[in-house]
Amino acid sequence: MKRILLLTLMALLLLSCTVSAEKGYIAYINENKNIIVIEVAPYSQYACASYIVNFSLGFPCTPGVNDFVAGTFSSYGSRYIYDDRLGGTFSISVDEYGLSSEQAIEWIGKQ
Repeated sequence: MKRILLLTLMALLLLSCTVSAEKGYIAYINENKNIIVIEVAPYSQYACASYIVNFSLGFPCTPGVNDFVAGTFSSYGSRYIYDDRLGGTFSISVDEYGLSSEQAIEWIGKQ
C-alpha cells in the first residue's frame, strides 16, 4: 500500500513540474532578416523581435515565414526559441509582445 501511495505522489509531482512553452508561427521577416514578427497561439497576439544570428546547428540558422516556433514570447529580452523546420534553436530579443496585428504593423514601420 505504501508503495502505491509513494508512486502516486511521485507521478503527481512530476506532472505538476512540467514546463510549457508558448507556440506560434513566424508571420513576417524583413528582407534583411533582422526583424521577426511571431503570431502567438491561439493566434490573436503578436510578438515583435530582433533576430540574433547564431550557429546552434553548426551553420547560420535562418528562420523562415510560416515556420512553427516554440519559446517564451510574453516577456522582454533575449532568448532561444525552437524552430520546427530547422530542427534547432536560434536567438531573438523580444522587443514587444501582446500586440494586435495593427500594433505589430506599426512596430514594423518604426524599425
